[in-house]
Amino acid sequence: MAQKKEKLVKKSEERQGIGQKINDLRSFFDLSKKELKKVVWPDKKETMSTTGAVLILVLVISVFLGITDLGLAKIIEAILS
Repeated sequence: MAQKKEKLVKKSEERQGIGQKINDLRSFFDLSKKELKKVVWPDKKETMSTTGAVLILVLVISVFLGITDLGLAKIIEAILS
């Protein structure tokens, strides 16, 4: 049963010409354009503040991971020596 459905789908895809695929692509881009018009883009102030927050968070996590790595390396060194 599933094989019959797969064969029917393949045949219908073969029947679908290049013109239909172009229409589908055009429709996709039209819908994408409409959706992009609905997006509320952040202003410069909001973008700068969120960028600053991300940079600070990256710095904090980097320092934490560096200290953790150094501590674990010292612990392993003490165990192995």
